[in-house]
Amino acid sequence: MTRLLKAIYHPRNQYLLQLDDCSSDSERMDLALYVKSNNVFEEFGNVNVVGKSYAINKMGSSSLSASLHASALLLKVNSDWDWFFTLSASDYPLMTQDDILHAFMILPTNINFIHYTNKTLRNEQKNMNQIVVDPSLHDEKSSPLYFAVEARDTPDAFKIFRG
Repeated sequence: MTRLLKAIYHPRNQYLLQLDDCSSDSERMDLALYVKSNNVFEEFGNVNVVGKSYAINKMGSSSLSASLHASALLLKVNSDWDWFFTLSASDYPLMTQDDILHAFMILPTNINFIHYTNKTLRNEQKNMNQIVVDPSLHDEKSSPLYFAVEARDTPDAFKIFRG
């Protein structure tokens, strides 16, 4: 994560570093100490570390829940931001921060980059009716998803989009 942070750091951005349950308490502490000991991060005060770990199943809703929680925490720390990116330690930027910032500065802030459609295929309809439980939402350790044998009716209170 420190390699990624060094590569993407820009003083005008806000950063919230969040580790999942695969990371130990000592790794979390080392990351916090790294941030505290870096003079640039301290001067600009724009890098924060979440002290709590998250159980995440990347295929389940716990991953989305962790991202939503991170954005809520980031709004509490500093609400003066327009874009929210989630990156993992395995990500590495292909553009410099200045190039990315330049590209986003010319765009209106209300643009949604998520492509979606409400056209669903028959086999996707079957998948939507399957009941899936992500125990990582409630557990302290990541757990595999549970798939129920029975199916449910497709919800009709809202439209389902995929993207």
